[in-house]
Amino acid sequence: MKGMKLIRKIGVFAASLFVSVSAVYLYSPVLSSNAADTALIDLNINVKKVISLSSDTENVEMESSVNSFVHKSVDLTVATNSSYGYTLTLEDEDDNSNMTHTNSSVKDAFTSEFEGAKSSSDMPENSWGFSIDGGSNYYYIPVRNYATLVSKSSTFLEAGSVTSTVDFGVKVGVPASGVYKDTVLFTAYANGVGGTASEGNAINENGTKPSGNMQSFDCSTLESGKTVTLYDVRDNNAYTVKKLVDGNCWMTQNLRIQNRILTSADSDLEIDMQILLSSTDRELTDTIAKFNEYARTLDQSNPDAVQAYFEKYDTVVMPIMLRVDDFGGHYADLLSLGGMRSAMPYANSEGTIPTSICPKKWRLPTMSEFEALSTAYGDASSLIEAANVSLAGEYVLTGDATDFKLVYYGNMAHYITSTVKSNSNSHYPMVFHIDTSKTQAEASADNYNTVRCVAR
Repeated sequence: MKGMKLIRKIGVFAASLFVSVSAVYLYSPVLSSNAADTALIDLNINVKKVISLSSDTENVEMESSVNSFVHKSVDLTVATNSSYGYTLTLEDEDDNSNMTHTNSSVKDAFTSEFEGAKSSSDMPENSWGFSIDGGSNYYYIPVRNYATLVSKSSTFLEAGSVTSTVDFGVKVGVPASGVYKDTVLFTAYANGVGGTASEGNAINENGTKPSGNMQSFDCSTLESGKTVTLYDVRDNNAYTVKKLVDGNCWMTQNLRIQNRILTSADSDLEIDMQILLSSTDRELTDTIAKFNEYARTLDQSNPDAVQAYFEKYDTVVMPIMLRVDDFGGHYADLLSLGGMRSAMPYANSEGTIPTSICPKKWRLPTMSEFEALSTAYGDASSLIEAANVSLAGEYVLTGDATDFKLVYYGNMAHYITSTVKSNSNSHYPMVFHIDTSKTQAEASADNYNTVRCVAR
């Protein structure tokens, strides 16, 4: 075969740089005195984020013969002034990632449906994929709205821009001769607080190919001990799900939904609920204002009660950047329970809470279910391995050294449950604690915790 052509489309996202200056002038009256007079002036400059994406080419053309492997690379340059860096993703232009023949009567095609990483030698015949490590490992091309990560930075780009190389590889068998083509879309985002792309499609792990959505999943079809990858239709995030020894199908990744309005059609809710991204360092003042307004609609005196935190660094214990993909979000109790105004009606009656932040047809696990897993696996390390527990710690609200910070020690995890405890006229959901020295315990209430969901 000859004349194989891969057409690649680049979306360039650029915004003008707006600089606004505001000053507050304090005027003092004229006094009949020789004493010095002073005035304080606050000066603020607001610099908008900009992002741009460019490529060294818009067309990738490859010549090949039958029974061969061909590849060619593309250089993509991202420039941004975001304090938190950028995120670059790849996906097909539409919902079909096949390279099809320019002659519509020819039904042969190059598919991109394999799972996991493939070398040039073990890639299936008549298939194609991309590599970001110089051609050592190739991954399938995800269809539109299931973007996969190409590169990212969580910090300011000192050089102003960065270039990433993507290599496209095609394994040729003996298809019909002629030209085959497809279009790939790259998207660059200017990251928000903590280094996350807070808009656009979800970003999925390379090689992870969802087999269905969580909202239509039937746990009875999954064999014990087996794992499946599903996507959440609310934000297109993909999660691994495993049937553990208790017979339940558990998410084996922490929930990481943000910036969405949840509805009873797609979530475990009775009424619609808004969930936005918040910042632990309180820099997103406009977002905080939105939360304050939303909290009032829920008759909440404390807007923190409906927030989700995605801060990924701990300045007290471990000053390193942590990835949302690995550790998920930290959610307030009220938010985890689906925005309910009070857990009191469900005190001392575990598992009866009708709503949660989980996808439709999923729910929060009970304290007893967590304890049963602990007993079944015998020790913390076995449970952590079986359930792929992310030792993400908790986001704490109180304590002199840890006010409004994600406490991450690398050896503990706190998961919200649907079991409500009554204590001294207060009612709060219990939190299951896992660490490397003891398997489980009841954790403190009122802090922000990670979420795992169980299929109903």
